[in-house]
Amino acid sequence: MACNELVFSLCDLRGTSLVLLVAVLSVAMASGTLSVNAQTLAAAKARLSELETKLRLQDDRQRKAVQGCDNDTVVKGEFETTAQFQQRQDQKEDLCWNQQREEWNQQGEERQEIYREMSRLISGEYEVSDTLDIGNYDADRQMFPIAYHGELIKSILVPLANAREFKQAFGSTPAAVKVGLHLNLENSATEYLISTKVKILGRDYTFERGDLDAAQAMFLIFGNYDRNLKRSSWKVDTWDEDGRKSQKIVYARLVKVIDYVQGGVPKRVVITKTPPEEENYACHACAMHVSLGVFSKTSNGWRLQQSRRKGFWKELGAT
Repeated sequence: MACNELVFSLCDLRGTSLVLLVAVLSVAMASGTLSVNAQTLAAAKARLSELETKLRLQDDRQRKAVQGCDNDTVVKGEFETTAQFQQRQDQKEDLCWNQQREEWNQQGEERQEIYREMSRLISGEYEVSDTLDIGNYDADRQMFPIAYHGELIKSILVPLANAREFKQAFGSTPAAVKVGLHLNLENSATEYLISTKVKILGRDYTFERGDLDAAQAMFLIFGNYDRNLKRSSWKVDTWDEDGRKSQKIVYARLVKVIDYVQGGVPKRVVITKTPPEEENYACHACAMHVSLGVFSKTSNGWRLQQSRRKGFWKELGAT
């Protein structure tokens, strides 16, 4: 198969951990249940999750390095003046921080390469055979809610007389579904619906992403969105005073939306902020996570092209 025969093929996954891909694909191929496109999707999801883990491990190494410089104490010698001791202490601190800067610069290049590969995976399109989820019928409004992997896509009008037959036919009808990838609450890769067309009882129904409002944008960046609280949740690593690592849920909120046009294509940048603590957060000098998503408008609606949930810190404070 040539590399240009798929919208997004295994050829785009060069450099992927070989052990990881072989493990994913060998199970799929042995079972005979996955198409080539489904295999590609499974491999891309595994790789995206692996890259996100690499970023978190980098953060862990940087935190330990900073802590090491801060804890690298110097003891004043008995026959050493205060000035001599201070000079020696400053020299040791400078050496430690210079070494860390060199390592950070190297990690920065590695981090940019990780982001580039993540963007390639996130901006890819994958076509698989799947089914949509149909919810409970609203007999008063004569509407069925339609969802994909837990996300409400749209509600469709079905006459009461046809509702029972429609639901039975809908739940058993697979479709060629075009999906994209993003990260969920657990920082793992999962798919979301871009578009699909389903024929039910002789009629075609098209499902695709519509206009990009705040709820849609936040969902695509973080994998969830609470319309009532107007926030998305995600998990970050934290450490206690003894250096023990754990995860906690934090909450992102919309800050700003920037629209522009690039090469004739409408683009949109969505910027969010995540404070360390949600309740009673009033620190004006403290830094917080600033996340962003870059979207492009296509014939199937708005598409997520790039997403960075971590990597930016900004002293926004409690503004």
